[in-house]
Amino acid sequence: MKKTIIAAQMLFLLGAASCTDKLLNLKPEDTLTTGNYYKTSNDMNLAVVGVYNTLQQRKQTDFLIMEVPSDNLYMSSNTAVAGGSDMDNLAVVSDNNIAADFWEASYTGIGRANAILENINVPTDYQGTTKDQYTGEAEFMRACFYFDLVRLYGGVPKVTGTLSISDAKAMAKSSADDIYNLIISDLKDAADKLPKTIAAGRANKAAALGMLGKVYVYRKDYANAKTCFERVNNEFSYILEPEFS
Repeated sequence: MKKTIIAAQMLFLLGAASCTDKLLNLKPEDTLTTGNYYKTSNDMNLAVVGVYNTLQQRKQTDFLIMEVPSDNLYMSSNTAVAGGSDMDNLAVVSDNNIAADFWEASYTGIGRANAILENINVPTDYQGTTKDQYTGEAEFMRACFYFDLVRLYGGVPKVTGTLSISDAKAMAKSSADDIYNLIISDLKDAADKLPKTIAAGRANKAAALGMLGKVYVYRKDYANAKTCFERVNNEFSYILEPEFS
């Protein structure tokens, strides 16, 4: 009888533990995660829009870090932007909030693009060439973020996949050349995959070729830059103004 009572108690404890585990480790039904998202073509489309959204949010203040330090703009005496005067005076320190926000937003966009590229093969309901389109858009946007970063900072960490927190902390910088190679590779593939026409506000083949040409100019590879710009002119009927002014 005593053994029967002990066995019953053990079964009760096991059942209670199982019940407790279910209560404490709930599946987040109302939260999007990598486990329950990226399942459909529509998921991928919305994820791509999320990458654009990161750039859209950042571009509103990009002039503070990309134009104010140059001769293109200057901060007026009555413009009060935290960290702005440091940018204007080329006296940026490590805790400058403008630089920190720019860095964080750029890598947020890169992370979102990486998530798309990592999961692009998961959905099975793509229509027509939408899979190539989403791939090209993610590559184009990742290249844009890295192009801004490398022009401002030189070598930066090259993140092309999902990182754990410990891996991210231990990650070293890649060389500027390595970053430029990734940018060029992304834009070449994006130019192959993106359609000629697409909804307004989204990257198309001409955008990828134009950006690639600009990257080649920064690399002083003028022959390849000329080829890209000529393709844009010939395939999309864009032309340069006869006079720069």
